[in-house]
Formats: sequence, C-alpha cells, structure tokens
Amino acid sequence: MSRSTTTLKQIAETAGVSITTVHRVLNGKEGCGEQLRTRIMEIAKQQGYEINYVASSLRKKPIHIAVIFPKSDADSHLYVQEILNGYFQEREEIEPYNIIFQEYYYPAHDLESMVFLSCLNNIY
Repeated sequence: MSRSTTTLKQIAETAGVSITTVHRVLNGKEGCGEQLRTRIMEIAKQQGYEINYVASSLRKKPIHIAVIFPKSDADSHLYVQEILNGYFQEREEIEPYNIIFQEYYYPAHDLESMVFLSCLNNIY
C-alpha cells in the first residue's frame, strides 16, 4: 500500500489559496464557497492526496499504551523473547508519533504474586 506524499501546502499552492483553506475544505468545514471547494477537491484528487486520519489524531494529543510482559528468565518460554524483540522493533518504528509506551514486567512463573497484582494496579 503506497501513501501519497502530497501535502496541504502543495495543494494550496496549486489552488492559489492558503493552507488553512485547503484544510477546511478537506475536512468538510464551513467557510468556503462551493466553487472553490470543488476546485480544491479536484486538485487533491489529481495529486493523489488522501487524508491520513491516524496521523492527524496522533498530532493532537498523546496516546498512552501500557504493555505487560513476563520477565524473561531461564524458566520462561522461548517465544517470550521473540515477542519482546518484535515489540521493541515496532516501538522504534513508530517513535516519531505521539505515542507514550509504559512497560510493566511481572514474574512469569508466578501469576498470583503480589507483583503481578501491583503491576495491574499501577496501570489502573
């Protein structure tokens, strides 16, 4: 899946309007005439612009994600380390976004321990 690299600025320059006007039109806000709205929408379509709603929402306020992992020890299963490796790799890739991760670790061999319950209470 390829993503468009067209920006609001490029559309605004082509249309001869401000970036704010383009933003208003593409987000369905009031304040533009129908003829201008149609022209901007056509330019955006020609340039392959697509609104990235995920990126837009990430810019507004941080998203907090809590993850709970079993502590890796000699008794833990091999897949735990693979899961951790995948998590850290993906976390690094989305680092530029406004996402805050909080990791919690609990003893894998003792799910009933107070450490695990304390971990859940901290998240709550």
